[in-house]
Amino acid sequence: MSEEILNEAHVTKIEHTENGPIIVPDVEVSARIDELAATIIPVKVPEVAAETPAVEPVVPPVPLQKTYEYQPVDEHHRALGGRQVILYTTQDELVEKLQTQNVELIRKLRSVSRDARLGRSKDDIAPEVERIEPLVNFAEKPLSAEDRFTISQQLNDPEKFESARDKLFESAVGVTPDILRKTLNETQMQTQQLVARQNAQEWLYQHPEFYQCQENIDTVVDYMVKNGLKPVVKNFEFAQSEMEKAGLLLSSPIVREAPVPAPVIPAPVAPVVEAPKLQEPAPEPARISEVPVSQSSTVVPAVILPVVEKRQSHIPSSLNNRISSSMGNNATPASEIEKLTYADIEKMPSDEYKRNLANPVFAKHVNELEAKRPARPHPQR
Repeated sequence: MSEEILNEAHVTKIEHTENGPIIVPDVEVSARIDELAATIIPVKVPEVAAETPAVEPVVPPVPLQKTYEYQPVDEHHRALGGRQVILYTTQDELVEKLQTQNVELIRKLRSVSRDARLGRSKDDIAPEVERIEPLVNFAEKPLSAEDRFTISQQLNDPEKFESARDKLFESAVGVTPDILRKTLNETQMQTQQLVARQNAQEWLYQHPEFYQCQENIDTVVDYMVKNGLKPVVKNFEFAQSEMEKAGLLLSSPIVREAPVPAPVIPAPVAPVVEAPKLQEPAPEPARISEVPVSQSSTVVPAVILPVVEKRQSHIPSSLNNRISSSMGNNATPASEIEKLTYADIEKMPSDEYKRNLANPVFAKHVNELEAKRPARPHPQR
């Protein structure tokens, strides 16, 4: 029984009074119960925590990586270096990287400019690489009175003669005899090389049949060096002929062109053309002919006579003699038109007659002949 239960328990007893039995608490028993309750260790019931629902952790989204590319170019839009690629995730990161790149470029430019102004911009080149030697200055070096006296004394001394001689020579030329000899030898060698190169180029230009491979050129040059021939065009030709006789020169390879296949040309398709309608030939204009007509009343059997049409008078056009002369080579000259008679016009071919009608002089002459000719009587039916 817990402490709370004991404290709440009440022990009673019945007493008999004048008014009858009554129930009163038993003090002794209650005190005993209180002592016993003090010795009991209270039991603590553990509290059960309320169950909370499980919450899943929030995973932040992975930022998407972007790429910014550009190609530096010069003022002529030619590429300078490789293509620049910048990786970024946000716009602020791109701005920061571009700013950092620009700052580094400015620092490098200042460093290069400073080194160029102070003369410190030199490439790291190995010492064994040959450098350009300064030009030899051939200028006189005047001697003082003391130097002249010393040189004159040393020239009389056999042990110091050579040094005194060199010093005297340097005062007159500007360089020592060793430097002068070296300079002259190099100049002579370079001059011979230039002359030999020019003559070799001229020899190769004059002989296109020579197969210009390295082996053939070395063979010709070695022959000339072996025999001490001067590198002139004539000696190059002589060495070439000698090596050809000895069969030591290679001939040029035969280059055969690969056959080019003939292009396939599709067969032409004949277009469908409608047959032109045949035109009926124009009837040749009838000639003016004399048809005798009988004046008698004798019945003449029906005879089909050719239809004789009278040539209509043509109105002269605006063509003059010069224009009409270009109508054709067979047109009748203007000087002969006036001599033509009616019979001559009737005998004239149809093509010539058509060409002459283009001439206003001819047309006028025909009209005059038609006007002078008497009217023909119509045949009786």
